[in-house]
Amino acid sequence: MKIKAMICKEEYTIGRLQANQGETTPQQAYSDFLDCRTAVLQASKNVYQKVLGKAKGSDAKKAVKDYQVAFMTFLDGIDPQAEETKYAYALRLSALESKLSTAKQRLDLELE
Repeated sequence: MKIKAMICKEEYTIGRLQANQGETTPQQAYSDFLDCRTAVLQASKNVYQKVLGKAKGSDAKKAVKDYQVAFMTFLDGIDPQAEETKYAYALRLSALESKLSTAKQRLDLELE
């Protein structure tokens, strides 16, 4: 799922660059990003329900839930905030990705 989220991020970045060059509009780039994010979010919810159903014990279930929250937060964080510099955006996204990686490591340990 993380790879799909990263694809959305890269497609959005490309769309914004194309908008800057007049090849598309910012609205179209954002609309395409929202479509991608919606599809990834729906797929992640389906996977989440399956994994949660197979998780044994409260620690494993909590790890599944924590991962899903981290994933959704990462996915929502792909969209740059208004007036956010490229540097601030990169730092924020890096922090979100780090939290997602940590949640994934914990999930893997709990599901072993």
